[in-house]
Amino acid sequence: MDILKTAIKKTNSKARSIDTARNGLFKVIRESVDLIGGDVEMIKQYRKGINAQRSTVFMMIKVASDPLIRRLESCLPESYATLYELLKLNADIGEERFIELVETGVIDRETTKKRVTELRTEAKSATSSSDELENGNVSVADLDERRTPLTSDYDELIDRFEWLEGGAREDFIAYVMNSLAKKEAA
Repeated sequence: MDILKTAIKKTNSKARSIDTARNGLFKVIRESVDLIGGDVEMIKQYRKGINAQRSTVFMMIKVASDPLIRRLESCLPESYATLYELLKLNADIGEERFIELVETGVIDRETTKKRVTELRTEAKSATSSSDELENGNVSVADLDERRTPLTSDYDELIDRFEWLEGGAREDFIAYVMNSLAKKEAA
């Protein structure tokens, strides 16, 4: 039993130090984005110049540079991962509805990532009600309007592609070309 207690203690200690380091990194990124200001090109260059774990840093930069998140940050959780999920929720439901959720306290400083995920699931199910589909009350145009917007953008895709190793790049290109060929054949 002593081995188990020691292993748990050691793991928890390391996990706390990682969390502390990530929070510190997010603080530095937020300060850096503030210094850069709203210059989109400089933000892109900043992102490309970072040599740390790309996905985590990208997420932090995306959160730190989002005007809505920054405007409402005193009402929102501090966790960059939760804030990133809130960005996705905003994309799903729109800024007006998002602000309403903040103003009514549905989203506040204590909101967890899990709760945001639940809100996203609720939003998605509300926009494609099975009753409407079964009753024929939804047109194809309605479904297109309700499609969940992509949160990734071209710059993110290019950024991630640039960091792929040679073989992975070739595999990705082959996959895309094969997918396009299948789509054209259909």
